[in-house]
Amino acid sequence: THEFRTGIMRRMLALSALVLAVNLLQPASLPPAPASTDASETAPVAVPPPSDKALSYYASGNRLWVTDQVVENGILVIVLFTGLSAVLRRWAQRVGRVWYVTVIVYFVLFATVVWAIRLPLTYYEEFVRQHAYGLSNQTLQKWWTDTVTTLAVSWVAGAVFAIGALAEELAG
Repeated sequence: THEFRTGIMRRMLALSALVLAVNLLQPASLPPAPASTDASETAPVAVPPPSDKALSYYASGNRLWVTDQVVENGILVIVLFTGLSAVLRRWAQRVGRVWYVTVIVYFVLFATVVWAIRLPLTYYEEFVRQHAYGLSNQTLQKWWTDTVTTLAVSWVAGAVFAIGALAEELAG
């Protein structure tokens, strides 16, 4: 298992280095726009002052961001220190008799638990708040469809990532 952990750490380090390299290789700014003879294109654009509603939306968005960080970290602490992670592991081991299936099942269970705990906050952020500020006309049924689709996509992406991270073990 030590070689397995070392292999995963090497892959994560390589992936981090690749992301950093791609970010560093991107141009610092956009290329200059071609010269234009039209004076209206070079004149500054008048920006209206922000409305009270816009300022309220911005401030509540900042509070929600802090709340999200606290909730996310709290969920991780609770899952780890209450033994819920061990319970999920045991369930995953019962379902997935082979260890790599166990990893995928654990991820699906973990993602579902996090999704369920975050659901009320997600509902407020993505549905209630957007409607309160007049920024959405999405129906509740469409919101539910999008939310469940997001969960399903995270299951598939997590399974693909887990299999990719474990490819060395599967091949060996």
